[in-house]
Amino acid sequence: QERSYRTTAAEANRRKMIDAARECFVERGYAGTTIKAVAQRGGLSQESLYKTVGGKARLLKAVYDTTLAGDDTPVPVAMREHGLAVRDAASPDQAARAWADMVIALGDRLGPLLAAVTAAGATDTGAAQLLETMNQERLVGARMVADHWAGNGWLDPAREPHEHARTLWLLNSPEVRQLATQQQDSTEDYHRWLVHMVRTSVLRDHPETAWTP
Repeated sequence: QERSYRTTAAEANRRKMIDAARECFVERGYAGTTIKAVAQRGGLSQESLYKTVGGKARLLKAVYDTTLAGDDTPVPVAMREHGLAVRDAASPDQAARAWADMVIALGDRLGPLLAAVTAAGATDTGAAQLLETMNQERLVGARMVADHWAGNGWLDPAREPHEHARTLWLLNSPEVRQLATQQQDSTEDYHRWLVHMVRTSVLRDHPETAWTP
């Protein structure tokens, strides 16, 4: 029982640490955030932060992982609501729409944090390494989706699965979302465009209807 209490307390402290760090990174940026500031905001000691995650770069990665997943439960994105919807889609059209739903949902979660990381990436090695890790993780996810669709016989046979994975990776990039935002596209417009691009560039037997913003 005592061990269970200690485990529960440690998990609660980790959640407070992640929440406090996310707020600091978004408000102050990566460079302006210190372990001391995170500890003060979370009501924790600096020692406990270092013992739990290490330095600031590892703390940022922990915040990113938790924000991407939606909580700190050790369940991969592929096995969560949106990932399961992509996996369980019954047709190419359903698959394209489920994938677009996932892209937008994850982008909404990560947006403010990603802006802070991207700004720091040009000058800070830790932030730059995280950006590279994020890109590689997105590519791995895109390969998983492309391989799954290939297994269903849904990919356009004109290209190989790894080529389709690269297309999904590019469509899912934060830079594309940023450009859409700059053009003042609504979320509905962005979703419709994503579905159109996947149906016409990745999946086979796509409808001939044109996309209109």
